[in-house]
Amino acid sequence: MGGPNDQIPAAYARSLHDTTYAYLRALNKTTEKFGYLTKDLARNGTLINNMSKGEFQGETGNVILDENGNREPIFVVTMLDISDQPLNVIQINFINNTMQITKNYNDEAVIWANRGGKRPLYKPICGYTGTECPQNITTYILIGVGLVLLLLVATLGGIGYAVREKLKEKERLTRECLIPFGELKNLKELKSNEDMRSLEANKSLKSLQSSQSGSTKLTSMDDKKLETENYVHFLYNREVVFAIKYQVRVRIFNEDLFQLMKLRQLDHENLNKFCGLCTDAPILYAVWKHCQRGSLKDLIGKERYVGDSFVMFTLMRDIASGLIALHRSFIGAHGMLSSENCLINDRWQVKISDFGLNMIRESQTITKRKLLWTAPELLRENNRKGTKEGDVYSFAIICCELVNRETVWNGVEREDDVDEIIYRLRRTNTAIPHRPQLHPREEINQNLQYASSLEQEVEERTRELVEEKRKSDILLYRMLPKQVADKLKLGEFVEPEQFSAATIFFSDVVSFTTLASKCSPLQVIKILFEINYELKRL
Repeated sequence: MGGPNDQIPAAYARSLHDTTYAYLRALNKTTEKFGYLTKDLARNGTLINNMSKGEFQGETGNVILDENGNREPIFVVTMLDISDQPLNVIQINFINNTMQITKNYNDEAVIWANRGGKRPLYKPICGYTGTECPQNITTYILIGVGLVLLLLVATLGGIGYAVREKLKEKERLTRECLIPFGELKNLKELKSNEDMRSLEANKSLKSLQSSQSGSTKLTSMDDKKLETENYVHFLYNREVVFAIKYQVRVRIFNEDLFQLMKLRQLDHENLNKFCGLCTDAPILYAVWKHCQRGSLKDLIGKERYVGDSFVMFTLMRDIASGLIALHRSFIGAHGMLSSENCLINDRWQVKISDFGLNMIRESQTITKRKLLWTAPELLRENNRKGTKEGDVYSFAIICCELVNRETVWNGVEREDDVDEIIYRLRRTNTAIPHRPQLHPREEINQNLQYASSLEQEVEERTRELVEEKRKSDILLYRMLPKQVADKLKLGEFVEPEQFSAATIFFSDVVSFTTLASKCSPLQVIKILFEINYELKRL
């Protein structure tokens, strides 16, 4: 530890102090444990190592001893701060052979305060040899940024164009499928208008007149036929249409607009033409083409025209044909087929109406009387979209109406009876019977194809006839004066005319015989026509 005159202890004096202190501390614990201390106990290394386990503050710092008497080391990383004062920044402890690192700083800039707060590179930018300098990639970066910007602009432009086209498509669909209320003129309000006199010649308007009075004037018609609780008649694009009233408001989405457009384009001789929806009116309207003779239910109620078997067969055939067209289209099924929406036009042709508007039908309240044509399984499931089998059931009910010459369920009128019928239909637990599917006969398809080809051939022959007539008129006008030719074409007699004086012109074609011998007959005729034409001009 040094001589008696040494003022500074040796470097290991502190370690010797901590070792002695640890040994004496272990002897104290041994005495406390056994109550006595002997020479053997003091020299028992295993026992002393065991008793030395613990922690105390020594001259060399915090001393931690394990059960084997080994000191668990503590390493401290010390540096000089900007004031050249020692600063402990990291402490490393080994506890049970596990290293624990404790950082005594919150910001790494404290360690590198003398270097501007930045950690030095572990390797120079150009390497230790100066040959690893990175290439200048500024040009590549600029090109990459330009390409990215160009791609971004192109993407944004494409998105903008797609959005614009989508908005234009939506506007077009809205314009085609949604009818502004201002374009619908209420016939009930126009009835007393003077302008209606010019419209009474319209065939559609004439059909609305009262059949009982026999009058052809619209002013004599009962207002009840122009507007009822369920529908109203309008004038739209100079044609009479009828609009079904809906007491609900539905939101029309893009897919609904596409559905309405397809519904508007659906065309079949036994399907009524859909004109569009009117959503800006006081109530929602579904506008359909007007059929002059009303519904099949009205016809059956009048007990006229349906007594003949051929008429019944024709009406049934038209309904079946319309159902086949519906089942083969995107609609799939009618769902609410009845004699009320089987309309009859002026040619006694059945037109099925009120189909394809499921987005409205699902929200609309349906009266129980309208359910009298609905199949029992659809009543139990509360299915308003309908099925093909359910349409066949409704078609069978309509056929029964035609055969019995009575409206549905023998003309039931009382609401209690209607409720009883609906209740019993829903309560039926029998299995759904087999209902045949509707298919067109091949002969009918062949006849339709033949009629279509025949119509095309007639149109082609008509065009040829018009062309030949035009050519013959040109030739006739060259041969005869126009006024004479027109009278002859009309079959009129051309009166001879007398003139007090006339001039006769004689001409001769020099060497005509020689010239004609060198020409073909058609060339000779052409020469004579040209000479005659030039003489007329003179």
